[in-house]
Amino acid sequence: MSLKLNRRTVLAGMAALPLMGRAEDFPARTITIVVASAPGGIIDVIGRTLGNAISENLKTTVVVENKPGGAGHIGASFVAKSKPDGYTLLSTSGATLTSGVVRNLNYDPVKDLVPVARVIVTPVILVVAADSPYKSVSDLVNAARQKPGSVFFGSTNAGNSTHIGGEMLNVMTGMGATHVPYKGSAPALQDLIGGRIQFMFDTRPSTMPLVEGGKLRILAVSSQQRQKDLPNVPTVAETVPGFELEGWGGLFAPAATPLPVLEKLAAAQKSAIESPEFAKRLRMAGDIAYLPPVPARAYMMEDHERVSKIVRAANIRVD
Repeated sequence: MSLKLNRRTVLAGMAALPLMGRAEDFPARTITIVVASAPGGIIDVIGRTLGNAISENLKTTVVVENKPGGAGHIGASFVAKSKPDGYTLLSTSGATLTSGVVRNLNYDPVKDLVPVARVIVTPVILVVAADSPYKSVSDLVNAARQKPGSVFFGSTNAGNSTHIGGEMLNVMTGMGATHVPYKGSAPALQDLIGGRIQFMFDTRPSTMPLVEGGKLRILAVSSQQRQKDLPNVPTVAETVPGFELEGWGGLFAPAATPLPVLEKLAAAQKSAIESPEFAKRLRMAGDIAYLPPVPARAYMMEDHERVSKIVRAANIRVD
């Protein structure tokens, strides 16, 4: 966990959650977990693993349904409009819900959904080609400042964390790099290796094989603190104070779901989250970082405010 939640933000999280509602008789029927992505990805792994834990610990049937599309908002909208009784849950990226980049949604992600628990945080990695002249974040920023229009950065899709990372660096340094959106990591990273773009923020599963294969070089990680297994890789914040960007994920529920029900669901997940098997499956994606409903809601709101400032400053909008 990187954001430090103080007492005020935790109390604010409590205020946003309905306290009424009995959990003694919950669950009395099948629970459905909607996965807002296609099968096989990290969000799918989280949803199915936590679903198994809920099924085992609460002695009930859990059904997992994939509803991909709309950058995660098709599944999220479905759950947000479901009855707030704990029987319809969502597995998705918290960053999808809090970034505020998608216009014309038919629901409000921040107001209409609450986290059952935060499960994982996933920093992105700032990478350049292995033969790039930039050996540090300072090299990159200074080059862009000295030759306006000469530095381009890629993203795996407009509006996601790989895009926001580059714009955050722009806003906080005034470097003026130009964004080039791609459809997925593979074409963006190939253009990075080929020199058509100069840098990129991307996830560890996409970048680390190319780093280990000598195609890419890591300049920094986006988390506030260095990664334990990359102790020699600096954070962006060591050069740009205050820089912090993390994806995060877990289960969510409709906003009016009673807190006792959320807490019962969160407690049922905890054994899976703390298991070595779960950590091993997700280690390459990020760090296991469990937060129960009230602190998770406070974290969600802090993340929304921090990222929204960059989204507004860079005018990042996706229809």
